[in-house]
Amino acid sequence: MKVDAGRGKLYDAQKVVRLQWDQVAELWTDGVRAEFEEKIWEPMDQMTSDGLRAIDRLARILTDCRRECEGEQM
Repeated sequence: MKVDAGRGKLYDAQKVVRLQWDQVAELWTDGVRAEFEEKIWEPMDQMTSDGLRAIDRLARILTDCRRECEGEQM
């Protein structure tokens, strides 16, 4: 099982959205933006980063399992 393709798509999407947020955040300067950033943007960005780290850990586990099943030594 490979998780690289899905991870790559998620990473690329996060990068694009971060760039777009940076552009919007420069122009959107009211209290609603601050609330959106605190309650929506930052948690979503953090969850995405956490998800990417979890995918990386899962990929390592799956690689180790594959090696063990094939009889390879680590």
